[in-house]
Amino acid sequence: MNDYEGRPTDSQVARTDVLSRELEDVVREFTNLAGEQLPSLNNALAAKNLPPINMIAEPEWQKAQDNAGE
Repeated sequence: MNDYEGRPTDSQVARTDVLSRELEDVVREFTNLAGEQLPSLNNALAAKNLPPINMIAEPEWQKAQDNAGE
């Protein structure tokens, strides 16, 4: 916890930029991985009469997260 009410330091600002890029990389990697593997996983689930795994779009996910906090 940081009770300092001043401006963030240059290193804090730089770190947020790095974290933002890392998060974008992770999201891109997840999206690619899900796109490649999810169809075959769903086929295997269907063969066992199990429901498919459905990915929701990020805006839908964000809306669900926002509503969960209410």
